Amino acid sequence: MIKKSILTRFNRELAKLSQKFEENVLEATKKFGKLITDKKEIEGLPATALGLAAQTAVSKTSCVT
Repeated sequence: MIKKSILTRFNRELAKLSQKFEENVLEATKKFGKLITDKKEIEGLPATALGLAAQTAVSKTSCVT
């Protein structure tokens, strides 16, 4: 019975930590950005991906004051 209660506590703590980890990953993903200064870094990307990246860059730079 003691082992079961310990396991239950561990499972609860693991669930809390897993949730916090997922939140941290999501927050870091949203904040991530990469400045491209060399066209070689984006060679071969489809036009749609380049267009989306350009729109994202413009929207992010317009938010900076």
